[in-house]
Formats: sequence, C-alpha cells, structure tokens
Amino acid sequence: MTANLGTPLDSSNDPLFQSTSRSDLLTLGRTSMFVPLRESTDLNLGVSYANAAANPALRSEGNRAQVGVADVTLRWKNPRRSIYRSLVAQVETMDERGSAAGAKDRFGWFGYALWQFARQWKLGARYDWTELPDSPSHQSGVLALVQYQPSEFSTLSVQARRVRDSADSLDRDSAYFKWTFNIGPHGAHPY
Repeated sequence: MTANLGTPLDSSNDPLFQSTSRSDLLTLGRTSMFVPLRESTDLNLGVSYANAAANPALRSEGNRAQVGVADVTLRWKNPRRSIYRSLVAQVETMDERGSAAGAKDRFGWFGYALWQFARQWKLGARYDWTELPDSPSHQSGVLALVQYQPSEFSTLSVQARRVRDSADSLDRDSAYFKWTFNIGPHGAHPY
C-alpha cells in the first residue's frame, strides 16, 4: 500500500487537475495484491485513487476532481522454456468525477496483451476507450506492435495505431518505430 501527497503536474500536461496555489495538493493512494496461481502463472490486482483541485474547465462540476482506478494483470511464463514463451495481459478501468453533487461520471478502460513467441520476439495489441473530459464524445484506439530484443540493453519495435473520435467519426492512423537502449555502466558487470 502506498500513499503520496504533492502538487499536481503542470496544467499544460494535465486536462483534469490544476492547482491555483501551493496549498492545492494532490492526494494519491494505491494498493495491490499479488496472487500466485501456479508455478508459471500469477495475478496482480490493484486499486488506485487520486483527488486534487480540478482544472478550471471542469470547475462547474466541483472544485476538486477525483479519479478511481482498478487494474488486473496476468503473467504467464513457461518454467521449462521461460526464455522462449511468456504472456502478459492487463485490463484497467478508470472513473473520474467532480466533487459537486450530481457531477457527471467519466469512464475509460484499456486492455493489452504482449505475447513472447520466440527468444527475442514479441507480439502485442492494445485497445482503449475513453470518455473525454471536455465534451460528451469518446475516443477509442487500437494499437498493434512487433518487438525485437537483440540484447538485454536494447529493444526495437514497430507499432501501428488507429484512433477514432466519436464526435467527428474520423480515423487517425499513425505508425512508430521505437528504439529503447541503455548507455552506461551495468550493475551486474564491472565495466
């Protein structure tokens, strides 16, 4: 279980929370539980809550905004062939509401899976659906990826994403090449 108290992020990065003074604090709490199911499978259940001063665009729904999150993560790794096969799947739901009586609820969720089918290769997919805080519409998206990990120090992936906004029914497509790498000393080696 963890609890944090601090100031919200800069409002340009956060459409939900915005502090107007240093005394406007963000309260954040999280608890999670690890459940081993078998030698090869485990489950992680989590719940989070955040409460802070609302962005001025949302102040008609109350001076404070509240977010509740629930998540479930399933991990499977074949113990006899662990470097060749594994699966991670997660589902997360989120509910946001202002502090005023009768304030509207906004809901969102996502689910993803990442399947390791060979020693250095993984396939992944994600779906997300979110009600937007500044309009009655929602947005949904789909992402697919292929990932190659040539060493423990780098990962390459190709990703394709499609996002649909229900307000204009337009699809927005994008593609990414992502290269993640580590530079510098590695704790397990003297160099």
